[in-house]
Amino acid sequence: MSPAAKPIVVIPARLGSVRLPDKPLAEIHGEPMIVHVWRRAVEAAVGPVVVAAGEAAIAAAVEAAGGQAVLTDPNHPSGSDRVFEALQRVDPEGAYDIVVNLQGDLPTLDPRLLHAILEPLGDPSVDIATLAVEITEPAERATSVTAVLMNDGHDPARLLDYCRENCGVVLGIGIGDLSGKAFRIAHMGHVNAPMVLGTLAVTETALVALGIPHGRGGVQAAIESLARSVPV
Repeated sequence: MSPAAKPIVVIPARLGSVRLPDKPLAEIHGEPMIVHVWRRAVEAAVGPVVVAAGEAAIAAAVEAAGGQAVLTDPNHPSGSDRVFEALQRVDPEGAYDIVVNLQGDLPTLDPRLLHAILEPLGDPSVDIATLAVEITEPAERATSVTAVLMNDGHDPARLLDYCRENCGVVLGIGIGDLSGKAFRIAHMGHVNAPMVLGTLAVTETALVALGIPHGRGGVQAAIESLARSVPV
């Protein structure tokens, strides 16, 4: 990172998690989770820390601990949208040239990692960086499939272009050894059942339209799974 760089850390948080409702306010050692995340960011001392809160209860918890919070639209479709709104409020002139979007559910984050994430940005050709870690223990790997391998020489770029240009759905590219060989149903921010179904339906539509052989029935399987898991 350039010595002249001015980073700001923005932590998006909302209460509407399906898997763990009210997650930012979950108590950990006597304090809400979001306060622990805010503390880790402050300890990193890379720049100002702002919590982009979807609800007043989150903002109140952060402010009670001495932090800064901005109340944002609770209906944002992703954390990135929430971060953008908060930035328009706290930095309308664009004084900060690096924005660290810190997930609000990382209460045990090592503050040194926030410094590590800034290092690649010292290269003028780098616009964005993200933290990643290789999972080496098989037992720690998720059984859910997020990367889909394209067989028989089919180029995933065609699929990604079709989904983006014709349906407005952005899929992830294959990374590492899967670069140019796979696509990803990547992390899509704050997802809900219609978003999951829509993404799967668009993906299958693209496969059909492009004549790419595939197993059918993914959308129906998702409907049945969501019907069992989504609260009535």
